[in-house]
Amino acid sequence: SLIFSILGIYNHFFSEVPYFRNITKGVPRPFFPEHGSYAAFITFGFALSLNLGLNANNSLSTWIYRNCSAIIFTGIILSFTRAAWVGTFLLICFSVWVNLLKKFSVRNLLILLAIILIFCIIIYFMILYTDILKHFFSIYDIRNLSNLERINRWVAGIKMFKENPILGVGSVSYTHLTLPT
Repeated sequence: SLIFSILGIYNHFFSEVPYFRNITKGVPRPFFPEHGSYAAFITFGFALSLNLGLNANNSLSTWIYRNCSAIIFTGIILSFTRAAWVGTFLLICFSVWVNLLKKFSVRNLLILLAIILIFCIIIYFMILYTDILKHFFSIYDIRNLSNLERINRWVAGIKMFKENPILGVGSVSYTHLTLPT
């Protein structure tokens, strides 16, 4: 995940496309066909590095895991994948919460405050670039075609589960349904 994040960050800032314009084009290439699968893959690596960084015992491994987490986190943010953003936010909240429950210390509280500060800075920059903010808040917009297709797939998946609850229908049996009007 770290290598793919570094490649994605590099492609984001050093491609021919200006910053924050057509932001997803070419960022995950040549290893991923589009930004959604790229973001999902590096988010799994982020979960591992974050939790190893929060649970590491010695200072060198802690430093390495936390820096890897920061780089992968940057890749996730720059992937401009809303689902990865939401999942990462929930992952960070859950991981910090679990670690604070294990042992409360000033160090853990400072880590939590640093994470909150990073999120505040990211939100501030998102407000500066209103297209990014508009993209983020389109998560629940039913007029957005990707959201409509996502709902369509959930409806089809539920229908397929109801028809074949035990054995399922197989991986290539997705049926295209339209939402009732």
